Amino acid sequence: VVSAHLGVTDLLDTVARSAADGMLEGDRVRIRHRTLLRQLGLHPELLDRYFTELFGLLGGIHERGRLEPSERDLVLSFGERMSARIVAQTLRAMGHLATPVDAFDLGLVSDSNHGAARPLPESRQRVKSALLDVPGIPVVTGFLAKDRRGNLTTLGRNGSDLTAALMAEAVGAGELQ
Repeated sequence: VVSAHLGVTDLLDTVARSAADGMLEGDRVRIRHRTLLRQLGLHPELLDRYFTELFGLLGGIHERGRLEPSERDLVLSFGERMSARIVAQTLRAMGHLATPVDAFDLGLVSDSNHGAARPLPESRQRVKSALLDVPGIPVVTGFLAKDRRGNLTTLGRNGSDLTAALMAEAVGAGELQ
């Protein structure tokens, strides 16, 4: 289970609020991640689809001049989503089979409390079953879930730790580090 890279969640929060205030600063996120990709020797275009999606979202926030809680969750999700792709690609470069997976695609379901969502009990069995189908090492996004209507939610600060505990419980792990 991975979190966003150091400082990225705060950066994403800043660019989302800036977009609502009339300034588009998404390039700060792209520069930060492209620098990381270069340092790790990974392909510079690995995250381009995420940048495109993020910039479109920020553009909509900019046009409306306001940031809804659901949009904030979606903007913040890019930190974990991009981190999972970077970590999985780094593991592959080291010769390991690794697959990036969004926790919500494993069946992590939450209530609809954007910014501080709570996982629902039915998630455990869904996650347990879905993890069996992931090839190699699953590199799972922390912090993220979807509500029963399919809307992306975040589990609040330290939500990646909660996700790790949920994943450990689902697979019957004897230890979580």
